[in-house]
Amino acid sequence: MCSSDLANTAVMALTFYGQSDTYGAAMTALNYIFAAIFTVEAALKLVATRIRYFEDSWNVFDFTIVVGTLVAIVANEALGFDGGAFVMAIRAFRLGRIVRIVKGFPNLRNMVNTLISTVAGLVNIVLLLALLFFIYAILGVQMFATIGFNGDLSPHANFRSFWMSMLTLFRFSTGENWNGFMYDVARAPDGCDADIEYRQDETRCGFVKSATCEPLDGCGTPIVYPYLLSFTIIVTFVGMNLFISVILDGFQQQKDAVVKPDDLEQFREAWAEWDPEATQYVHPDNVLHVLQQLRRPWGFGGEGTEEMLRKRLLALQLPLYKEGLFYYDVFLGLTTSVMIKSARAHGTILKAVNLKSPELVEVRRALKRYGKKGTEMHSGDGDVRFTIHHDYAAMMLQRNLQVMKANRQAKKEGAARKSARKLDLEATADVRNIPVLPSISPTARDAAAGAGVGEMTDRKSVV
Repeated sequence: MCSSDLANTAVMALTFYGQSDTYGAAMTALNYIFAAIFTVEAALKLVATRIRYFEDSWNVFDFTIVVGTLVAIVANEALGFDGGAFVMAIRAFRLGRIVRIVKGFPNLRNMVNTLISTVAGLVNIVLLLALLFFIYAILGVQMFATIGFNGDLSPHANFRSFWMSMLTLFRFSTGENWNGFMYDVARAPDGCDADIEYRQDETRCGFVKSATCEPLDGCGTPIVYPYLLSFTIIVTFVGMNLFISVILDGFQQQKDAVVKPDDLEQFREAWAEWDPEATQYVHPDNVLHVLQQLRRPWGFGGEGTEEMLRKRLLALQLPLYKEGLFYYDVFLGLTTSVMIKSARAHGTILKAVNLKSPELVEVRRALKRYGKKGTEMHSGDGDVRFTIHHDYAAMMLQRNLQVMKANRQAKKEGAARKSARKLDLEATADVRNIPVLPSISPTARDAAAGAGVGEMTDRKSVV
């Protein structure tokens, strides 16, 4: 989409006054193509995220641009409106597509987000400057309203009314010819009236509104010197520079921030891999994979062992839900851990994280949007709420029981093998104790056989 934004910006820049009809038709066709692309993008996001689509300010901006563009197309093609202030204003929505480029460049997006984050600090300065403008405008009307026009003191820059004074002072706050105006206000031309007062029969301009009124011809006064010099020093040199200081302070805070927008982005990407259905819950074992993928100091960058991952997860002290571990519980736990370590590295002690911290704006918004919708897990009597420690303890018990069962089974199998081996050894020993007849010749065997028969006969005779 970033390439589409860049191409759309280039097409807008190619339009010029006096272009031919063919060239204009081609530019219009390209604009319609880009409008279709952005409309499809918005529709797909809306279908995928439903009502949460409007919880992202960038999505709201994109949707507004898409609707404005479609209204302009309908007004131009279907209704035949090709001019007028309304149609021109609607067509201006197309220029908003250029801002979409910010989304495609992380550094540029961070810069815009930083500027937006400084708005709260700038509001106080705006109120202070508005008060100063109000005071100086009233003083200007009181002191210089009757001075006659001469030089730079003219109908376009004067103190004859409150709103003209405000406009004149705003012009001077930019440094626009305030010194030339000051010299003309201090001048006293020949024939001027040094003491103008209101009379019942007043006919001079400023006191009455009439086409035949007499011009005011009051003399200038040197009071304008301290008036405009003090205004320039306080408002132009100090007040306006406060704007710059607040913005620079915002960039410095962004630079020194422990939690950056990129950190939340990398956590989202790692979590989405194990939560493809966007349920916001992941099994504790899969959270270990998330920690493995996150870069340091958030995770281990692929270099952590199971023991290190388990230890890090247990240190977060996360509540356990029936659906698993909650997305923002894990991120907030990691944020707390990282910020505490960073504070410790700088020699300070941080026991808890303030959710109102500017660094946690995104987390605070997310917690406010979603909250916890999971089913909390409690013990049988309901007094103890389960945490990740209980899950780890249950896992270790199961693992130890499995080890014990395997050891017991191994012992049984070992005893059976030992008994069988003993029987084999005994049988082998019995076989080895049987006497073996020596080898004899056939003649000796026959003689032995004959002797045996005779011996048996003699024994029978004796019997």
